[in-house]
Amino acid sequence: MHSNPGHTALTRPAALPAPCPDFSEEQLIAFDRGYAAAKDTGALDRTQALAALNLDLSHNRSARLA
Repeated sequence: MHSNPGHTALTRPAALPAPCPDFSEEQLIAFDRGYAAAKDTGALDRTQALAALNLDLSHNRSARLA
Protein backbone atom coordinates (compact mmCIF):
# COMPACT_ATOMS: atom_id res chain seq x y z
CA MET A 1 0.00 0.00 0.00
CA HIS A 2 1.08 3.53 -0.62
CA SER A 3 1.89 5.97 2.11
CA ASN A 4 -0.93 8.50 2.23
CA PRO A 5 -0.62 10.94 5.14
CA GLY A 6 -3.99 11.78 6.66
CA HIS A 7 -5.73 8.78 5.15
CA THR A 8 -6.14 5.37 6.62
CA ALA A 9 -5.45 2.34 4.52
CA LEU A 10 -8.43 0.31 3.48
CA THR A 11 -8.04 -3.30 4.42
CA ARG A 12 -9.61 -6.21 2.68
CA PRO A 13 -11.78 -8.51 4.73
CA ALA A 14 -10.17 -11.84 5.44
CA ALA A 15 -11.07 -14.53 2.96
CA LEU A 16 -13.46 -17.09 4.30
CA PRO A 17 -11.99 -20.56 4.56
CA ALA A 18 -13.25 -23.09 2.06
CA PRO A 19 -15.98 -25.26 3.46
CA CYS A 20 -14.58 -28.50 4.80
CA PRO A 21 -16.42 -31.57 3.59
CA ASP A 22 -17.65 -33.92 6.26
CA PHE A 23 -16.30 -37.42 5.80
CA SER A 24 -17.48 -40.40 7.76
CA GLU A 25 -15.01 -42.42 9.80
CA GLU A 26 -15.41 -45.27 7.30
CA GLN A 27 -14.53 -42.99 4.38
CA LEU A 28 -11.42 -41.72 6.15
CA ILE A 29 -10.29 -45.26 6.95
CA ALA A 30 -10.87 -46.34 3.33
CA PHE A 31 -8.85 -43.36 2.07
CA ASP A 32 -6.00 -44.15 4.46
CA ARG A 33 -5.94 -47.79 3.33
CA GLY A 34 -6.00 -46.83 -0.35
CA TYR A 35 -3.24 -44.26 0.14
CA ALA A 36 -1.08 -46.77 2.01
CA ALA A 37 -1.62 -49.40 -0.72
CA ALA A 38 -0.72 -46.92 -3.46
CA LYS A 39 2.39 -45.91 -1.56
CA ASP A 40 3.44 -49.52 -0.89
CA THR A 41 3.04 -50.62 -4.52
CA GLY A 42 4.86 -47.60 -5.96
CA ALA A 43 1.71 -46.32 -7.69
CA LEU A 44 1.88 -43.08 -5.71
CA ASP A 45 5.43 -42.36 -6.88
CA ARG A 46 4.51 -43.11 -10.50
CA THR A 47 1.47 -40.85 -10.29
CA GLN A 48 3.53 -38.01 -8.83
CA ALA A 49 6.20 -38.42 -11.53
CA LEU A 50 3.56 -38.45 -14.27
CA ALA A 51 1.91 -35.33 -12.83
CA ALA A 52 5.27 -33.53 -12.72
CA LEU A 53 5.98 -34.52 -16.32
CA ASN A 54 2.57 -33.31 -17.48
CA LEU A 55 3.03 -30.01 -15.64
CA ASP A 56 6.46 -29.54 -17.22
CA LEU A 57 5.07 -30.27 -20.69
CA SER A 58 2.23 -27.81 -20.07
CA HIS A 59 4.68 -25.08 -19.03
CA ASN A 60 6.80 -25.73 -22.12
CA ARG A 61 3.73 -25.55 -24.34
CA SER A 62 2.64 -22.29 -22.71
CA ALA A 63 6.12 -20.80 -23.11
CA ARG A 64 6.12 -21.61 -26.83
CA LEU A 65 2.71 -19.98 -27.29
CA ALA A 66 3.67 -16.80 -25.43
